[in-house]
Amino acid sequence: MNYKYLLFKPAILDLKSSNVSSGTILWKAQLIKPAKFNSISSVLLSDNIEVNNRRTIKEWERLLEENGFKFEKNFDHDHCKGYVIFDLDYTTYEFQLFSCDINSSDLKVEVCEDFIHPILFILDLKKEGVIFPASLRNKINSAKEKLTFTDDINFVNKNVLNQLHVLDKLVDHCQDYEVDICYSILDY
Repeated sequence: MNYKYLLFKPAILDLKSSNVSSGTILWKAQLIKPAKFNSISSVLLSDNIEVNNRRTIKEWERLLEENGFKFEKNFDHDHCKGYVIFDLDYTTYEFQLFSCDINSSDLKVEVCEDFIHPILFILDLKKEGVIFPASLRNKINSAKEKLTFTDDINFVNKNVLNQLHVLDKLVDHCQDYEVDICYSILDY
């Protein structure tokens, strides 16, 4: 027996087959220092993060080296890297990097067979396609208004509203990475 579902996901290339390498991926930084601790070094690093929080790994390491930070790598995963920074009076704090690669999270929205047609209808979408995130957000907002102003909030409407809230998160994710959203009806 076939089971159908509607899948929304980021419209991206397969990175294994493309020319994107880990050296070109941008990384966001996070500084975790002890409570009420401030030093010239920690303030300098915080300011650099605030000014530009998306750099390559090499740029982050160069920034640390050029500003005289003493650090060592604490952990090294595919989408997260951690460093320990040694500051004054034997104080240490963490400096973490998180990849800004859209493949670092597997964000997809699956709509079960019972709600495929209501979702497509309320969003005014065809059975499959690619849509710009801002356009989908406009359709979601319009659909939410239609559903919340109806007197009959039934089981289908509640589930459709829940799916729209989840789709909102996918839209945010795709806007962050500046990629479109593709959708289609698939079989299990």
